[in-house]
Amino acid sequence: MMLFSLLSMGMKCVEQPPVDNRLKIVNYSEKRISVSYSAIYPDTSLAENYEKYECLVLLANSTSNFEEYCSWEEVYQQSVSDTIMFFIFDNNIVKTIPWDTIRKNYMILERYDLTYEDLVKMNWTIEYPTKE
Repeated sequence: MMLFSLLSMGMKCVEQPPVDNRLKIVNYSEKRISVSYSAIYPDTSLAENYEKYECLVLLANSTSNFEEYCSWEEVYQQSVSDTIMFFIFDNNIVKTIPWDTIRKNYMILERYDLTYEDLVKMNWTIEYPTKE
């Protein structure tokens, strides 16, 4: 259970390296979104407490960098598998609906299951919704 808690809330660095902010999130939607990640794939369930997620909130039609206090290489090394899940939530829902309801009904807008190689191929950019 402790392992689940640690891995579902973002990685903790042993040292304090510079912030790794190369991951860019692009929100093409008209909604304010919250973006978080989990390193316990293939378990796709949401954490018991929303506070366990490190989140980035983006305004509608905006772009921001996801700042991680570890390198993304270290995050992937510490993950359960070679895949990290990035969750996109409607920020309004997160702020107005109890987390246990969100969790039970899996109220996410999108989930991206990405390997390190996927992010490199995507030029460290996650787009929501995905542009075809």
